[in-house]
Amino acid sequence: MSQLRSIEWIPQSDLCDDVIVWVDVCKLDSSWKNDQPYYIGPGVIGPGNGERYKYDNFGLWLALENAVWMPQVCLEDGYVTFADGRHRFAWLRDHGMKSLPVAVCRECHEEISARFGVKTRISRI
Repeated sequence: MSQLRSIEWIPQSDLCDDVIVWVDVCKLDSSWKNDQPYYIGPGVIGPGNGERYKYDNFGLWLALENAVWMPQVCLEDGYVTFADGRHRFAWLRDHGMKSLPVAVCRECHEEISARFGVKTRISRI
């Protein structure tokens, strides 16, 4: 992916009660590092249980598609966890994405907005 491109974000249909929050990728990633063994380090390196083929396949898929399901995140003990989309998030983080929308439960959306939220509504890689 050598050229700058935008992504069309789509919520998963079964997440209709969730709230969409635009987040700073670096800030969210910093908190997610505490979710061992589910954290996926840069390039799928580290102590987490990231599956390289899921990470790589997302990159191949994104080369052909423009619409991406939003990751679904929540907070456990004050740290970010992923219910869905951790390989997508890791790949986008590693390829320079600075902000993106995530689906969050109503109970934690205010804290996620306060800690990780951004005003921008543009995602580019």
